Amino acid sequence: MKRILSLISAVLVLFGIGTYGLFSDSGLPMNLAEDLQQEGELVRYFYGDLDLQYLPFGPLSEEIVDDLSGQDSTIGVEALFRMELPPALAEMEKEERDLAIFNILNRVSSLSGIEYYSASRERMRTLFTEVFRVEEEGSKKALPDRQFNSIPELQEDILFQEDLTFGRNYVRNRCLYREGRFLMQIRNLSTMWYFILPLVRPENFRMDLLIIPEEDNLVFYGASSVDSASLFGIEKSKKDSFYNRIKAMQGWFSDQLEREFGSGS
Repeated sequence: MKRILSLISAVLVLFGIGTYGLFSDSGLPMNLAEDLQQEGELVRYFYGDLDLQYLPFGPLSEEIVDDLSGQDSTIGVEALFRMELPPALAEMEKEERDLAIFNILNRVSSLSGIEYYSASRERMRTLFTEVFRVEEEGSKKALPDRQFNSIPELQEDILFQEDLTFGRNYVRNRCLYREGRFLMQIRNLSTMWYFILPLVRPENFRMDLLIIPEEDNLVFYGASSVDSASLFGIEKSKKDSFYNRIKAMQGWFSDQLEREFGSGS
């Protein structure tokens, strides 16, 4: 898929047509952008080879493909959300706005207690009871959230998570910034357990979150893949667990924006 993205870019440049008329400002094909505008959220699952059909074109897209294509067999999910920017944030200068967003993404302790809606239980459920930054895998000493005065191109940390579905685990969290886009990449460093089953081995769960601010709204794209070889044949019954993570992260980000800047218009 990386070659496909590069080929598209090369063809557009060759014919001198750019992306105008084919893609929205967020890098989505116009028909997909129209569907997202109407629905507000789009979700799809895939099995086997990596198959990202919702991935926006543009900066940081190839990093997502590189991250998720390293697994031989996967169960995957991708989701698109359209969010209104709070007016107080939308009216900021771009540099100030982007710094505010980057600091929110690094406010990882605020992930503690985030919830998602469980369709099977018809109620809200907690995803993480506790999340904090640590110095190294195995450490239990919580470090304070990072706060930046300027945006680095890459920030990498190790996080401890108390997960109500998959137990206690450590993940690597990478935050990237490029040309006004943000990418949060999460990969498990320790085994994710489901009761007594070692469900997901280290490095086999990956989640990428791409955030694309526009003038008064924002596109939030999430993709997650899991090496299905370790799922003991129950991967399809657990697929919603991986979508719920993306949905919970989108809800967390939306809540953090609202708490700091008020609700969207």
